[in-house]
Amino acid sequence: MREIFSSLRGRAVHLVLGNHDRKHTLELPWASVQHYAELRIDGRLIVLFHYGLRAWNQSGRGSWSLYGHSHGSLPGTPSSSDVGVDAWNFRPVSLDEIAEQHRGRMAQLPEPE
Repeated sequence: MREIFSSLRGRAVHLVLGNHDRKHTLELPWASVQHYAELRIDGRLIVLFHYGLRAWNQSGRGSWSLYGHSHGSLPGTPSSSDVGVDAWNFRPVSLDEIAEQHRGRMAQLPEPE
């Protein structure tokens, strides 16, 4: 795990705890370790939680929910995505890729009657 951690790029790497995180993971020099996090990027609220949520802070107002517990088995919505590495061919996913995924899901919604 230390080798993977040291290969991560970024100014600060934060950990959102999951049910498989153990002592050797927690001992790495994370900028923070949290069960739940909210951040704002380009004005958009992004909610980070290990488990997939169907309602979250500002979920009806353009915020996103990003999760990982389901290992790609929980379908996302137009504003939520599984960002676990096993759902993205074992690589990190960019916010641009997530936005594209959300746009694609939005386009698949039926037109209101």
